[in-house]
Amino acid sequence: MAGDSHKNGETRRSLQPLVDLASDVKATLLGVTHFSKGTSGREPIERITGSIAFAALARVVMVAAKEPAAEDGTAGRRILARAKSNIGPDEGGFAYSLELVPMPGDATIEASVAVWGERIDGTARDMLAVAESSDDGGEGSRLREARAESDQPVS
Repeated sequence: MAGDSHKNGETRRSLQPLVDLASDVKATLLGVTHFSKGTSGREPIERITGSIAFAALARVVMVAAKEPAAEDGTAGRRILARAKSNIGPDEGGFAYSLELVPMPGDATIEASVAVWGERIDGTARDMLAVAESSDDGGEGSRLREARAESDQPVS
C-alpha cells in the first residue's frame, strides 16, 4: 500500500491495480483485517481499520466474531455475517465452530476446520452487539482495550 491507508483517495489508488489484476485473471481477491479499537456499536464497515475505501471497494464484506461463554461455561458460538454485499442480501449469517482434525494423508498433522451450524437472521451490527456483550457492563472489554493500548498484559 503506497501512501496513507487512512485516506480514501490514496487507498483507492493503491488498491486499484490489485482489483484490475483480479479482474484480468478472473480471480477472487480476499482481504483480511480487524476492527479498530473502541468502535463497538458502530456499523461494521465503519469499524474496519484504515480508510472506508477498504470496505467500499469490496463487493462483499464478511465479519466474524465469537459470542461470550454461556453461564454454564459452554463456549460461545462463533458467527460469520454479511456486513455488505453488492451482489446479494446485506444481512444474515451462520454460526460455526472450529474443530481440530487429522489432515488427510498425514494423520500426524492437525488442521482447524469450520463446522457450519445454523443460519442466523439479522444484521451484522446486531450479531456483533451480541458477541461483544458481557455481564460486566462492558468494563472487561474497555479494560482489555486500555491495557492493549498501553501494552500491559491482560490478566
